[in-house]
Amino acid sequence: MRRKLLWLVMVLLLAGCTSGYEPGSYGSRRVGSPVEYARAAIPGWVRAEQEGLVVPLDGAFDIPGTGARIKLEAVWYSPLHTYLLYTTAGDRPFMATFIRTGWGTGMGDWGPNPYHHGYGAFSGEGFHQVMLLPPVERPLSADTLAVEVEKWYAMTPDKRDLAEPGTHVGPVAFELPVREEYLDPAPEQFALDREGTWLGRTLRVDRLEVSVGQARLHGSIALLPGEHEPGLGAELVFGDSVREMVGYVRGPNGSFVATFEPPDGWPAPVSLKLYGIQFKTEEVLEAVIPWGQFGGQEAVVKPADLLVMPFYDGAYRLHRVDPRGVSFEIMRPDRLPRVTPANAIPAAEFIGPDGETVTDMQRGGGHIGEGKDGVSYQFADEASPAMRAADEITVRFIHPPALLEFAETWSLVAP
Repeated sequence: MRRKLLWLVMVLLLAGCTSGYEPGSYGSRRVGSPVEYARAAIPGWVRAEQEGLVVPLDGAFDIPGTGARIKLEAVWYSPLHTYLLYTTAGDRPFMATFIRTGWGTGMGDWGPNPYHHGYGAFSGEGFHQVMLLPPVERPLSADTLAVEVEKWYAMTPDKRDLAEPGTHVGPVAFELPVREEYLDPAPEQFALDREGTWLGRTLRVDRLEVSVGQARLHGSIALLPGEHEPGLGAELVFGDSVREMVGYVRGPNGSFVATFEPPDGWPAPVSLKLYGIQFKTEEVLEAVIPWGQFGGQEAVVKPADLLVMPFYDGAYRLHRVDPRGVSFEIMRPDRLPRVTPANAIPAAEFIGPDGETVTDMQRGGGHIGEGKDGVSYQFADEASPAMRAADEITVRFIHPPALLEFAETWSLVAP
């Protein structure tokens, strides 16, 4: 399961989006103080405190139209985010959302996901949470930063929802102090010389940077002809603490810079836990679906190998048919290393006997029923009646992404 979650994060990173928050009952976590919550929830906060980068705040404001009051506790100007720790007190807890700043848009409904602490935590002082604001860039142009929380959501203790409809209120505006000495200092640099090759594809790492607010790994990936845009699936381990990849930037000639969450304890031994390499291909897979055989009924395909499209060491296998479309199971051999379809949804074309082609349709990936993982396409919703009544429909997967999976751990920095 952890491997699947890691590759989901990798797909989102490569797509240029984020995973968002994970809903859950808030208030299940109790802490002794707001800073206890921040230390547990935010990677690197402990070290940032030790280095004097967590800036105490003393602002307090009423939330309009409520009996609640917000207290700004502290801010950390990490290169990943500006973390603003706050407390709300009153008859009901409130969470900041729809946040605007002078340097970008922030998030208030922040879990944070990797630590599964719900939406925040309670202490005797109130409800504690973190506003996730954009990082501040150098050079600074002012010594204060303007923030406006346009809406506050009232939390609902007995529900898993963020708030009941109509409970949002606001706005509240304030300023944060900022100085050059509050920003992340220059990172420590470690030259590396590690290289590995799996099934003809090579990963090399040559430099690690560790600062208070982030860790960045520099390297390169060499693929086979017809393969391009590689992405690395990996975690950094500082001592016993695992840190997830939160950014990935490709450069020329297969080079990359992968950004990871920072450690709390430093110095520490550093290792790289490797899961694989995802990449795009120039392949076009094609097969004919015996659509009329199923009579417009929902059915699990039998025999199981009725339609199989091989792809490297794995395959896409037609698994389920229903009146709206089809689902393909992703098949993978039980061995490592292996190259198989990636946990992503390939572009597809569905073509009827008269050439009618459907490319714009609802699609999905993940669990497809009967304990299977794969991809689904509801092409019939967009097809003509004649195409839906056809005996055969051709499917094409255009340039499906592939996943080279392996499992290795490299020591990067010795204790």
